[in-house]
Amino acid sequence: NWGIMGVLFYLLIGALSFLYASVGHGGGSGYLAAMSLYGITDPNQMRSMALFLNVFVSFIAFLGFASKKHFNRKLFIYLALGSIPMAFVGGSIDIRPFWYYLLVALFLGYSSLRLIGLLGKWKDETVKANKVKVIVSGGAIGLIAGIIGIGGGILLSPLLLIMRWANAKTTAGIAALFIFLNSISGLLGLYFSGKLSILPDAHYWVLSVVLFGASGAWIGSSILSQKAVRLMLVVVLSLAAIKLIITL
Repeated sequence: NWGIMGVLFYLLIGALSFLYASVGHGGGSGYLAAMSLYGITDPNQMRSMALFLNVFVSFIAFLGFASKKHFNRKLFIYLALGSIPMAFVGGSIDIRPFWYYLLVALFLGYSSLRLIGLLGKWKDETVKANKVKVIVSGGAIGLIAGIIGIGGGILLSPLLLIMRWANAKTTAGIAALFIFLNSISGLLGLYFSGKLSILPDAHYWVLSVVLFGASGAWIGSSILSQKAVRLMLVVVLSLAAIKLIITL
């Protein structure tokens, strides 16, 4: 749809991909909000398209940050060891998500305040991560992500920074690959359950988010300072927290 509303929609998801890719995220929660504004309300279409766009944007973000050496393979592997099985467990739990949405929103709000230095002085120095703590943390993220149906990036990024296991740009690189793999897993789940629904004009969506997302990833990995990337993450976390609160 290349009418005025269609063009505005493509620009909106493009702008979202730019913002999210600059901090290593895919933008799935933002795309869901954009689709609801545009009048797309079918849950299967919304989930399918959000995950579909997530795959492209998070992979581009990963390439952007990893190419600049902003990635920690060992840290990522330990996180994945904990999150992958627990995400499966979380997805099998049938529970009202109200309290989880509320807790996640509060966590994101706390993280935002912490990252901008309102809850104690912020330190950019990193510390060596204990692998047991990393695996357990990854498991907790996977469990919560599985229960409430999110990719986990909005939980992973502030955790890595608050625990000081990685700086802002390395966090972005780790989160991007984390979200990429989770998004593919989600799409496979939809496909095998017969719920995958990719819209006919999806190639236009992809074109928009790839162009803007590539720009965001390049700026985030090459131009912005560690502090600027951290502040951009605060914006993303705040948007996610607001969306979760509205969902309650």
